Amino acid sequence: MDPHPVLRSRIAAAAVGATVLGVTAGLVPSVSGATSFAALPPVVTWADGADDFARLAPESTDLSLPDGWSWFGGAFESGDAARSLDDVVDFGQDGLTVHDDSSVFLLHPTTRPVVPELLQSVVADATAATGDNALVGLIVADESDPDVLATTAFALEGLHGADTTWAYTDSGEETTSELAADLASDHRVVTGYFVALIGSDILSIDPGTVEPGTEEPGTEEPGTEAPGTEPTDAPTTAPTDAPTAAPTDAPTSAPTAPTTPLDDTLRRLLPQVTEGGAAEGAAAFRATADADAAAAAAADAHIASLRFDDTTTYFTPQPTATATVADPELTVAEATSTGFAVSGSGFAPGERISVSLTVSETGAVFPVGPVADAEGAFTATVVLPAGTVPGPGNLELLGTASGQVAAPGIRITDGVVAPVATPVPGRATFTG
Repeated sequence: MDPHPVLRSRIAAAAVGATVLGVTAGLVPSVSGATSFAALPPVVTWADGADDFARLAPESTDLSLPDGWSWFGGAFESGDAARSLDDVVDFGQDGLTVHDDSSVFLLHPTTRPVVPELLQSVVADATAATGDNALVGLIVADESDPDVLATTAFALEGLHGADTTWAYTDSGEETTSELAADLASDHRVVTGYFVALIGSDILSIDPGTVEPGTEEPGTEEPGTEAPGTEPTDAPTTAPTDAPTAAPTDAPTSAPTAPTTPLDDTLRRLLPQVTEGGAAEGAAAFRATADADAAAAAAADAHIASLRFDDTTTYFTPQPTATATVADPELTVAEATSTGFAVSGSGFAPGERISVSLTVSETGAVFPVGPVADAEGAFTATVVLPAGTVPGPGNLELLGTASGQVAAPGIRITDGVVAPVATPVPGRATFTG
């Protein structure tokens, strides 16, 4: 299936969803000035509630992306930006899902600007578990000014590592290597990534039904035409029953108040897929939106997880790490030979788990720990080092990427069997 009609519908809907908010924000990623990238330890986080997202105030003209996840969005009917993320999305076991009548942008800065020659290595492991009504994109900045959003690149069919294809500055598909070459030619770097979630009601909007104040990207206030272009005809009201013989120079009634056009900076969140740039491209996509894609179910407007850069985010409820020891009491000889059988769950899939021991105020750290499986569970045998002393203690299991911790209790005995008391026959005499 050709992905472009579907993408067009989603991009068009994202354009509508952003436009109805009347947003005038300048989205400026907050990043360091460095333009190099080095491998960093992986990080796993859970963004499973509104408190895990910082709200971007769309009325601000000086807006920076904080560390972690941020958002802006709103409902089509009201045309207002939402004050709380809970107003436009639901959190659940399947991830974060936008309401039918709303759209939302979720944004995250990269650890540092990613230069073109390293983009392939960064994207190689990038993945996203999303519904069909979700768009994943990269925030792109000029190399000379990495703190200012320049444009975006959209993943055509989601993030699929090395197989991801992109829409950047033309209507064709680009591999990651081709995108990197274009970024290098344009002297640009990647400074962040984002997800646009579009409710099914917005997908099905007829462009002709958009209310005043919610025009599609590309509309302009009277008097704000680009230099060198002719102004459009002044708006008129519906004709009266008896029209005048000749048209008047001015409208017969006062036009409605001009609406605020979508800010040029925010338009850059939409892909530049035609020579006319982001706004024209989104409008063209909207005009050719595929009817079947417009009828997609609202359940498709969700995201469950996303991995990019050094960070994996799960938008599902954060689990609680637990661990149990099959036989929590062993002798020193058993603990240092056959060891403790341990099982656990609630860790991040595929992460390394470090193991440390505390017994009677002494401690030891094991150089290699188990690795959690795809469900975040593990089984392992922990053999204690020689010289372990008897006493109660804990095995501390730490997820090195997620920070999840479990600490089951254990007890180590010296293995000496206490003599059994032998009863002495006799008769007890009580007095008093």
